[in-house]
Amino acid sequence: MENQGIVRTTLQAMLMSSDNPGAGRGIYLLPAWPQGRDVSFRLHAPHGTVVECQYAAGCLAKLTVTPTARRVDLVLPLWLRAC
Repeated sequence: MENQGIVRTTLQAMLMSSDNPGAGRGIYLLPAWPQGRDVSFRLHAPHGTVVECQYAAGCLAKLTVTPTARRVDLVLPLWLRAC
């Protein structure tokens, strides 16, 4: 069993998930992340998209989506607020 791979995959799924290929283009940000935990990450999403995010003290401090046209496909949780 590859324990580090399982942990990495689980953390990535907690930070960002996306629709199944062909089912849609939605990118879900922090779908399973605990609200009280700060995090900063840069992950690759489908369709050549890169998402950079910094979440601290209950606020979304930084959010960069490349290419910018994919920003409209981002789905944020209701509890998330911008600073």
